[in-house]
Amino acid sequence: MNRETTRALLLLTTSFAAGAIIVLLVDRRRRSRLPLEESFTDAELRERVRNRIADLVGDPDAIDVEVQDAVVRVRGRVGAAELDLLLMELAAMPGVYRVRNALTRGDRDPTAF
Repeated sequence: MNRETTRALLLLTTSFAAGAIIVLLVDRRRRSRLPLEESFTDAELRERVRNRIADLVGDPDAIDVEVQDAVVRVRGRVGAAELDLLLMELAAMPGVYRVRNALTRGDRDPTAF
C-alpha cells in the first residue's frame, strides 16, 4: 500500500468515526429533550403525524404512516418541493424518536403516459 492510499484510508476512517460520534451525540440530545409528559402511544403519535402531513403536503392520502416504538415510517409519493420540509418537520415533532423515509419524490405517476 502506498502512502497516498494509506492517507486516503485514514481520512475515510476518521470521517466515518466523526460522523458516528455526531449521530450518537445528536441522538442523546434528542432523547434528553423529550419530557415524560410528551410521550405518546404509537396510535396517538400516528394520528398526530397524519395531521401534520395534511398541513404540509398537497396530497396527504398518497402517504402511508406506520409507527412502532416512536419510530415513524412514511412511504408513498410526495411532491419534490415538499419532501425535505416534510421530513424535517416530522423529525422535529414531540414524541418522534426517528423517521424512516420510504417516500418517492415526484409530482406525477411514473406509469402515466
